[in-house]
Amino acid sequence: MVETGENLRNTREVSGISLEEVSKDLNIPVITLEQIEAGSYGAFDDIYAARKIVLDYSKYLGLDPVEVIDEFNEYMFEKTSKLQIKKI
Repeated sequence: MVETGENLRNTREVSGISLEEVSKDLNIPVITLEQIEAGSYGAFDDIYAARKIVLDYSKYLGLDPVEVIDEFNEYMFEKTSKLQIKKI
């Protein structure tokens, strides 16, 4: 997912938009945006909330939200499909 975060960060930087500006406009804490850009999705308790933030952020930056969310979903599938399930 680092690729998605890097894409968001690069697009933001090329657009000349600060994290503080995004934070204010989208009402998302700067630390959360930093975690998204770093691909630190393990920091989120609710993956659906993270997905919503990525969606909103991609729209804000003018990126194709379907493409960004597809990339996000693919990463999450790869990451979670490799988790071992403990037998009871």
